Amino acid sequence: MDAHRDKHWETIKETNNRYEISEQMKQKLDKPLQGTIIFIRRTDNNGNVNILGHQWMVDSLWTNRLVRAEVKLNKNVIEFYQLRRREPKQQPLLNSVKYKLNK
Repeated sequence: MDAHRDKHWETIKETNNRYEISEQMKQKLDKPLQGTIIFIRRTDNNGNVNILGHQWMVDSLWTNRLVRAEVKLNKNVIEFYQLRRREPKQQPLLNSVKYKLNK
């Protein structure tokens, strides 16, 4: 990590200059978040994935496989779907868990 940071220090230094948040954006941040956040993850040997700093059980039979996780902010739920190269149009629901995103 240190070698990478040293090699790219000039670029990193330039990107750390952040813009001030506009008043319009500040007003939007005061309201509850809405919509869906999508993550693509691979399950571990036990069928778990790590998302948003938490470990979630997806399916004990779906190990070391890809899943699409949809965090539905309006419904306070995370839905996990199968992802397969052979059948990309078929993405059945594996599991659904309750989750409330903290601001």
